[in-house]
Amino acid sequence: MDKEEEGQREVDLPPKPKKRAKTKASPSPSLSSESPTLLSLSQGDFICTITKEGSILEDETEAIGGASDIEIKISEVLVLTTSEAEPQPNFPSNANLEPEIYAVRHCATALRVVKYDKETFNRFEGFLSDLKHSGVEVLQHEFEVKALYRTYLASSEETFAQLQSLIRSYDDRKASLLSYQGGIKNEDSAYSVEIKAAEEERERPDIYIHQLKTKQDQKRVEARNKSQEFEMFCFFKIRLQVDQSKNKINFSLYLPYTF
Repeated sequence: MDKEEEGQREVDLPPKPKKRAKTKASPSPSLSSESPTLLSLSQGDFICTITKEGSILEDETEAIGGASDIEIKISEVLVLTTSEAEPQPNFPSNANLEPEIYAVRHCATALRVVKYDKETFNRFEGFLSDLKHSGVEVLQHEFEVKALYRTYLASSEETFAQLQSLIRSYDDRKASLLSYQGGIKNEDSAYSVEIKAAEEERERPDIYIHQLKTKQDQKRVEARNKSQEFEMFCFFKIRLQVDQSKNKINFSLYLPYTF
């Protein structure tokens, strides 16, 4: 932006006193002798030409970045004449011409101090040609990128279609699995009921076996008690019989002596 402002100042600033003195000293060339093509231009074309040259000089001043040290002052000053070039059409009033006259005068004043370098313009033309080649290369790269993009887009669409088909198949399989899962849950609940009933049935024999074991223990205790009682009964009975037999023997032994 600084370079562009410097170029704009160089075009828009009024000429310095020294350069103005040189301009007054040098003979001012006429419009018919030094710029023959200007006579054939209309007033609007002349303003457009000046504007284009000013914009080109501003762009070139920005591109070279202060390389305008070697400059050549323009020796030909374009002066617009209103009566000598061509017969102008009749205007309604001079008040309408004042803005155009002011614009042309301003451009002519700016052109008195415009400086250019032939090498700079050649470089600018080289830049333009390079820009054209770069534009062609950019278009080629853009075409290649678009071709690759179409290829990748086609492959992506194909892959996306395959993924969609897989998702649909997975959804169908998921629905069947969910229905099968419902059946499995029902079977699981039925098996749980059967397992619970089997456990209850298994507990019943265990309870019955426990009861049988308890009864068996009780009968063993009773049998042990009865055997002990029987043993005591037999012992006392045998002892009583032994005592009776002893008494009988003693009685039989003492009986003869008594008579």
